[in-house]
Amino acid sequence: MTYKNLSLTTCLLVLISFAGPDLFGAEENPRKTLVTATRNLMKMSMESGYRTRIMAVGGFSEYGDHRIDRPKIALRCSADVRGPLMHMPDLFAYIKGDKGAIEHGGHWKHIRSTRKGKAIQGLLNVPTELLMDALRKGSRVEWKIPGKVIEVTLAQKRSQNMFTEMNNSGCVRVSDLIYSHTESRIDGSNTLGTLKITLDQSGELPQRIEFTLLTAFRNEQGRSARGELAFQEGMPHLSFKCCYRLDTGAAVGEMRLPKDLLKLLK
Repeated sequence: MTYKNLSLTTCLLVLISFAGPDLFGAEENPRKTLVTATRNLMKMSMESGYRTRIMAVGGFSEYGDHRIDRPKIALRCSADVRGPLMHMPDLFAYIKGDKGAIEHGGHWKHIRSTRKGKAIQGLLNVPTELLMDALRKGSRVEWKIPGKVIEVTLAQKRSQNMFTEMNNSGCVRVSDLIYSHTESRIDGSNTLGTLKITLDQSGELPQRIEFTLLTAFRNEQGRSARGELAFQEGMPHLSFKCCYRLDTGAAVGEMRLPKDLLKLLK
C-alpha cells in the first residue's frame, strides 16, 4: 500500500469510527452491514487487538474456480493485530500500511531487503485494510448468503492498483512466478479483485476474510479477453488467494517495540 493510499485509508477509518450507519443509508443492506463489521473490528483492534491465521498462495491457473495446482509462492502463519500494526511471529516480521520490518541475521531490516520479506509485503495485508478496500467507491457489495456471507467485487481501478503494488513489491519475481517468456503476456490493466467476508454468529464482526486477485494473460495477438471472460475455465491467468481466519476472542497485549524496529515502521 502506498503512502497516499495509507493516508486515504486512515481518513476513511476515522470517518467510519465516528459516523453512524445513517452515513451509508443510501447503500444496500450488505454494505451497511459491512460498515458496521469494519467499525467493530477496527475498534477491537485499537482497544484489545485480535489474532488471525493466514494462508496465502499464488501461481498460474486455468480453472474457473482459480485454484492453483502447483503454487509458485505460498505463506502460512499466525499473526497478532493491534491497531494498524500486524506482527507475524512465525515469520519474524511486522507490517504497518506500506511499511514493514523483518528480522534477518539478528537485526531488524526493511521488509523488502529479503526474499521472504518481499513475499510478505506483496501478499499480506492487515485485515482492516482489506475491509476498507471493500468499502471504497465503485465496489459492488452483495449478499452471497444473506446475513452470513458478504461478497465484494472491488472497483477495477483498485484491483489494478493492488496488482501494481504487489508486482512492485517484488514478491512476484522473487518466486520465479514470472518467467521471461511469459512476463510480456501479463495484462496488468485487466484484473479482478474479490473479497468474501464471513460474519460471526452475531453478524457484528468478520470471522473469515478471503481475498482473491486475478490478472489476465494476453493472447498471441497481444489482447486479453475483457472482464470475467479472461478468467473462465480454460483461460490462463495469474491467481493470488489469501485467507484470514480471525480469532476476535483472543486479546493482544500492547506491542512494545525496540527503537530500531520503530524507525523502520514510521
